[in-house]
Amino acid sequence: MTFLPYLFVWSGLGLVGSLLLLTKSARPERALFIVLFSLVHAIVFGPIFLLMTLAGRPQKLCPFCQSSIDRDAVVCAKCTRELPISS
Repeated sequence: MTFLPYLFVWSGLGLVGSLLLLTKSARPERALFIVLFSLVHAIVFGPIFLLMTLAGRPQKLCPFCQSSIDRDAVVCAKCTRELPISS
């Protein structure tokens, strides 16, 4: 029994999780560094990484303190300022 097809599927799931992280992150440059740095880990822990990324919520930057917050937030958790309504 060969494990090579499973390795490709496992690695592919890790890469899909990495790409999803890039799309959900409020700071793509930081996410790109994380993806490149942890590419080996994404391959090893592929499906786990994919599930963790899918479970995460999309984020945005607070316009006042530049911290990452939930995309649906109305008040920043760090600086406690009310966020402007975005259309």
